[in-house]
Amino acid sequence: MKGKKAALLFDKYRNGKANPHEKAIVESWYLNEIPRSSSVNEDIDYLITQDKIWNKIIANRPYQKQITPKWMPIAAAVLVVFCVGMLYYLLSKPNEKVYNAKIVPGKVGATLTLANGKSIKLTDAARGQLANEAGINIVKTADGEIVYQVTDAKNDVDHINTLTTSKGETYLVVLHDQSKVWMNAASSLTYTTNLEKDGLRMVSLSGEAYFEITKDKRHPFVVTTKGQQVKVLGTHFNINAYDDEQAIKTTLLEGSVEINNDIILKPNQQAILTNKRIKVIPVIADSFIDWQQGVFNFEDENLYAIMRKIARWYDVDVVYSGPETDPQTFSGFMARSADIQKVLQNLAEISNVKFKVKNRVITVSR
Repeated sequence: MKGKKAALLFDKYRNGKANPHEKAIVESWYLNEIPRSSSVNEDIDYLITQDKIWNKIIANRPYQKQITPKWMPIAAAVLVVFCVGMLYYLLSKPNEKVYNAKIVPGKVGATLTLANGKSIKLTDAARGQLANEAGINIVKTADGEIVYQVTDAKNDVDHINTLTTSKGETYLVVLHDQSKVWMNAASSLTYTTNLEKDGLRMVSLSGEAYFEITKDKRHPFVVTTKGQQVKVLGTHFNINAYDDEQAIKTTLLEGSVEINNDIILKPNQQAILTNKRIKVIPVIADSFIDWQQGVFNFEDENLYAIMRKIARWYDVDVVYSGPETDPQTFSGFMARSADIQKVLQNLAEISNVKFKVKNRVITVSR
């Protein structure tokens, strides 16, 4: 596509006049590659002047928190540099598909297990009421969310529910106190339908989730993970507590949280729990909810941490040819909607790493 046609399509997208097909084209350019053009400078200059397009793209993604992350200007600058390099690469080499595999990005989906043991695959469930437990209606909305609605406030019977995402799934649940929990892939959240126990609102987490908690000073909200308890009154925070990660990371965006009845976090701080010890460090908190924003944001991460994220989201297994020891770290930014081929090509181009895909197994070698 010529540069002028690309510019016209960008303008349609920016002004909200693009149809779904045109929107998909623009997003694929901006997030995965930029269009081929006979005028390299024309496309690059245009991209540089269209930094607001990214906010437009992000705003249209599901479950988007209406904020502009503090790391986005940095990421935008990195993306422009990446686009320049990718454009040169695309124009100077054939557009070959090195990784021939039918692997698609993750999607919205989860399984809800009720107190009676019944499991409901939420991707397949029709919208409307799914169940009623302890005076609480469990409803799937038209947007695909699960919402708990109180029908009998006097009913205090505990009915335990578990919401589980598999690899390649993400989901949003609205609890009966109107708190929202976004769940990342391969995660599990356990809670009672009415939430409350001994004056507390309590949930248990395995994996990763982003919480927006409704304020209720009389009933603190407690999240229990392996070796950690986080208590809040009403705030926004993220917890990464995967079993295959070396540490549990709790990152605060706003408000305050108390960890293990000892550590108080402030906004833009992160608590790292390792070997029963907690270390608090300053961070740009928004960058740690990249997954909830629909992107991967790697900041000085080693290859194994990156591949664990990729494995969870694309529902693949990763094996290594050779010892799993490499001090090299990577920083980068890419869409979670990107094709696995593009992700692996990008990683291969900036490192000495090679990838081989067979069925749903990625073999990493050097």
